[in-house]
Amino acid sequence: MVELECISRGLSQEDRVWRINRLMANQDSENNNTTGVSVTQPKVFVLGDHATIHVTETQGPYSPPNPTEPDAPPEDSGEDELNVVNKVSEFIRKDYSINYAKVNRNELKPQQTSLQEVFLKPDLQLVDTDSCDSVQNDCDSMYKVFGANNDSQSPSRVLIYGQAFMGKSILCQKYAHDWANPSFQCPQPFNQFKIVIFIKLSEVNGTLEEILERVVFCGRLTADEKAKFHNYMKKYPHELLFLLDGVSECPVDMLTHIKNVLLDQEYRGAYLIATIRPAPKYNLCLRLSKDFHARYCITGYSEASVLEYISKYFRHNETKSEKLKECLESNSDLMQLARIPLVTLVLCELWNEQLDQSLTITKLLGRYTHVVHKLFKLKSGEEIRLQGVLGNHGHLAVSGMREDKTQFTQDELTNCKVDANVGYLGTELNDDGSYKFAHEKLQQYFAAKWIVENWGLEETEELISMMLLHSENRTCLSVLIFIAGLLAEKKDRRTLLQWFESLTKTTSETFFQDSCYCSRMDLFLASVAEAWNEDNSQEISSLCVGFEPFKKTKTPNGYPLFMSHGAAQGLGLVVKELGLARLNLSRIMISYPEAKVIASKCLQKNSMLESVKFNHSCLCPDAVHAICVAFETMLRLKEVDLSCCHFGDKGLRAVADLIKQSQITSLHLGKHLDCYVEKEQVEHSKQKFNREDSSSKIKHLSNFQEDCQNSPPSDEAMKALITAMEEEAENENQLIQDISLPSSCVGVFVNQWLHVFGQNTQLNRIKMHLKELNQNVQDDLVKLVNSMPNLQKMSVVLEVEESHRTDYSTHSSLEERTGGKIKLTIKDHTQSVKGPVDALSTSFH
Repeated sequence: MVELECISRGLSQEDRVWRINRLMANQDSENNNTTGVSVTQPKVFVLGDHATIHVTETQGPYSPPNPTEPDAPPEDSGEDELNVVNKVSEFIRKDYSINYAKVNRNELKPQQTSLQEVFLKPDLQLVDTDSCDSVQNDCDSMYKVFGANNDSQSPSRVLIYGQAFMGKSILCQKYAHDWANPSFQCPQPFNQFKIVIFIKLSEVNGTLEEILERVVFCGRLTADEKAKFHNYMKKYPHELLFLLDGVSECPVDMLTHIKNVLLDQEYRGAYLIATIRPAPKYNLCLRLSKDFHARYCITGYSEASVLEYISKYFRHNETKSEKLKECLESNSDLMQLARIPLVTLVLCELWNEQLDQSLTITKLLGRYTHVVHKLFKLKSGEEIRLQGVLGNHGHLAVSGMREDKTQFTQDELTNCKVDANVGYLGTELNDDGSYKFAHEKLQQYFAAKWIVENWGLEETEELISMMLLHSENRTCLSVLIFIAGLLAEKKDRRTLLQWFESLTKTTSETFFQDSCYCSRMDLFLASVAEAWNEDNSQEISSLCVGFEPFKKTKTPNGYPLFMSHGAAQGLGLVVKELGLARLNLSRIMISYPEAKVIASKCLQKNSMLESVKFNHSCLCPDAVHAICVAFETMLRLKEVDLSCCHFGDKGLRAVADLIKQSQITSLHLGKHLDCYVEKEQVEHSKQKFNREDSSSKIKHLSNFQEDCQNSPPSDEAMKALITAMEEEAENENQLIQDISLPSSCVGVFVNQWLHVFGQNTQLNRIKMHLKELNQNVQDDLVKLVNSMPNLQKMSVVLEVEESHRTDYSTHSSLEERTGGKIKLTIKDHTQSVKGPVDALSTSFH
């Protein structure tokens, strides 16, 4: 048996067989075998690109094929075609390496930046091909778009759609540049493409052949070479990738031609990636999307990508980079906006210009709307006034706010003289022709812009009154805050001060309505942060004189409020400017990002604060840690209330360090979270808060309680706290006079705590929450209290279920045995932890 190796890659299987048969015929001729007797006749088995040929013996004369037969390919035609394709591939790669190595970071500024420094992997969501619903969170790699889709098939045609400025074009440019880079290891199937053709449909016109001539060939091929190129690509379409960018910007007749060629005719087997901006104007997206095997929605940057972009932008100024990252990480609204790539660019440019590094969403969206308008003028060549465009979009936004809607029909756009092509609006791929603003904050900004531009009109005043009445509504709250920021930009001090006076008035009027009062205070403080600048800071701070933010109301169990990021920023300004001595944030739920803002803005070394309370603020361990670290530096701080926080190990160790480092005299770590809300207050809350906000708060409370129960402090963390108290008690200058401890901090170390209390002669008030109280502990309590002459009162809260209450009926003797110093309270903790959340959840469904 003879084996031959066929290495003629690029030829079809038939061509390979034909050539090897011819080779064998020539070999027979050289042997002068013309007798017509039995000879060795080949049988050919072709295995893949490198074919192994097995030759076996059979009977009968060998008759070589007639080269003039129609199915016999011309000699060396395959090699010629492959050579042409390789030639085209070589000069395309050179073109892409030069032309696409850099990009204009901002099209309005003629400054080229390296593609590698600008490009970031976008979030790609796979969309169901029938329902257009998202079926997975993201495509973890831009090079996996040809991977198996939700039908477990490997697609060859991929449609990537997204709104304006989401990074579709630069994604195509990155595909082309990476393919052209010989050192880049492209995964399959990208590594099999001999040719990648990148066409920006907004910049070309004509048939596909005409486009290829201008974009690819550029006069570098003869007519014969072009024919060979097309012949090869039609034979091996799987080695060809088309990148079609901007399908929705392509004339319909040209697009129809390209669709016929790529999807229905010669190149239907080629790989294809097309980008499109949904455009119900032509109903184009839905018609086209059905011809693709997989569809992805590009949703902009992930949060990690936003931070990476900032690092690249400020690579020569790490300080600015880190401060901007901190700003974004603490402001969820700002981070969500920054997921739009153009917003990220505008954000970095604005931050780079800010000498004081102050940033508000009003400033950001103001700059963003200007940039979008200029880009539209640059692309369209149309001269349109910015004020007219903003006014028309504002009119549309206000109409949507009145009707509580975020989607608009084409007729509604027409009535407001809004052009959807400008870039502020977009639509979904599966939509029925309706539009919506690119981000909800953009709609709220445009509504506020319209109100400020039409200030004083009766219609405007009615709208403002309506929003103030429903300021608990998230949309109304956001628009009202934008109004403050826009009024500050107009530099109309008189109008701005009138606006803040109206806010302080409505806040005072709702003092006895706890939920309304807190939301109005949040609105006021967030407005302060949005409007504050060097020119108006004194006037705004003068309006705050005489009031204490979030001071205690007469309804202690009011519906809880999440503190917004803006309110945390404004609180820092007010506390610093007024030199407040007390800060009571009790029953205001504060998340970790807002806690970091409060720690950095309010709890500073030279702050005048002497008392800070976070009772029922639902601080998580990270938040407790951030707050306590800030407390350590405060020179005047005496009273700290962290009741009802989730300490965990990290939080409790931070408290232990605080005891060692600070000068506090009163430390309250608390009790169980009491989120009980009376039925009347629940009904009131159902009317005042929208369903989404209510559900969010209930879910937060429920999760917080579960976290407290599932991850209490460890014994080691509790021992660290006890050790810190022991060291404090051993100091000659004992400071702590008032302390309260939750059962989660006491644990099984009751005797150790009693020993520590006995060492501290300055203690005059003690409060302990215990899980059980046996006779020995009872005797130790009596002995301790009677030995502490300075102790005025010791409260013991026994947390037991109602069914076990009778077991402790005799403990009333504690008060008698200590002369009234010990007060025992028996509380069923299960009623305040588990029951209320269930009741709240039921009331909102």
